[in-house]
Amino acid sequence: MLKILVIGDTYGEPGRKAVELFANAMKKSGEADFVICNAENAASGVLTGEKR
Repeated sequence: MLKILVIGDTYGEPGRKAVELFANAMKKSGEADFVICNAENAASGVLTGEKR
């Protein structure tokens, strides 16, 4: 069975750090196989991907 971790609205540096800490730990322990994270606010209003 595939275990998917879905994370809601991630905001700013604290959110990025929490996702990095917990998502990586859950993947390493086998609690999650795949992670989906809503990161539109993760950069505190700055683009997180390539410029459009």
